[in-house]
Parts: sequence; C-alpha cells; structure tokens
Amino acid sequence: MQQGEQKLGDTNYHYVKCNVLNSLQHKEIGDLKERIKRLEEVGDVLCAAAAFMGWHMEIEKWNKAKEAKP
Repeated sequence: MQQGEQKLGDTNYHYVKCNVLNSLQHKEIGDLKERIKRLEEVGDVLCAAAAFMGWHMEIEKWNKAKEAKP
C-alpha cells in the first residue's frame, strides 16, 4: 500500500480526519465571530461620529441592522 492510501473501512483514519476538520472549523468560526465583534464596535464608533455630522438616517439603518442580527 502506498503512503496516503487507506484501506477501505479504516475507521481510525476517518475519525482522525474528522477531528482535524472539526478543529479547523471551530477555529475559523471563532475567528469570524471575533471579526464580527470588532466590526460592530467600529460601526458603533462611526455611528457616534455620524451623530455629530447629522447623519441620523444612517444611524437608524445601523441600529436596525444590529437588531436584525440573529
């Protein structure tokens, strides 16, 4: 058998592969949640600045978008 080939029914190989993929997905999801949090914080800061510039309609849009978040 060549390196990288696995015999049919080798559950250990599939178990390890699934664990690696799940681990990678878990890390990616955590990274994306962190990025969303940072973007929301920046959006809040921009809203505060927009209030001084009279952009009240844009602030309302931002607040509605945040409320619609699941």
